[in-house]
Amino acid sequence: VILDPFKKRMGLIPLTEYDTLPYMKLEDCLDYARKYYKLKMYKKALERLYTANRLDPDCYEVKLLLGKTFNMQGNYEKAYAMFSKAIEINSNPNVLIRRGIIALTELKDYEKAIKDFSSTIKISEKNIEPYYFRGCAYFKLKQYQEAIYDFEKTVEIDSNFLLGYLNKAFTLAKLGKKEQAIKEYKKTLRLSKKAKYKKKYNIIVPGYKEYVRETIKEVKKLLSEEGVKEDK
Repeated sequence: VILDPFKKRMGLIPLTEYDTLPYMKLEDCLDYARKYYKLKMYKKALERLYTANRLDPDCYEVKLLLGKTFNMQGNYEKAYAMFSKAIEINSNPNVLIRRGIIALTELKDYEKAIKDFSSTIKISEKNIEPYYFRGCAYFKLKQYQEAIYDFEKTVEIDSNFLLGYLNKAFTLAKLGKKEQAIKEYKKTLRLSKKAKYKKKYNIIVPGYKEYVRETIKEVKKLLSEEGVKEDK
């Protein structure tokens, strides 16, 4: 009988007793690793996952959870590598996006990020996430026309996604196309009065609703300073 180490949280068994438990099967290792991960006990989760990885080097779930755990620890190089191994086993678009976000935001490898998001688009072309993040990567590389194309695609797929309009306007401004940028900003302000804020946007940008609202306030201030009146 394998004792549940999580009972220690109720004072029933000490953690050290678990550390001396006998050999575990793959599913047992994964089960404990998931529980440790949820408790943010990442070092312990890795111990179980290393054992699981030895038991089955080709297990998708093990590679995926290893990637997620390394990511939470801030070990982004290892997280990227593990997500890559998971993708070799199963080309899941969500994992491609996760790997691309690491390349974009943590490793600052924008070329790698673009490849990941482009691969995701081939699998899931109606998903706004890869277009949005690829647009951000293009923007970082100063490939502004490509960025504009991707931001346009996000609002083509979902007209409520105000961040697509805002980023397009900002990119136009970077290109020196002031009149077009103002036109896009005004359009965003008009749409913001009736746009729906969807929970899924928080996956793309944490605190999406608050972020967009604050950005719109800044846009209003900018237009006011330029002497531009909002559309009614």
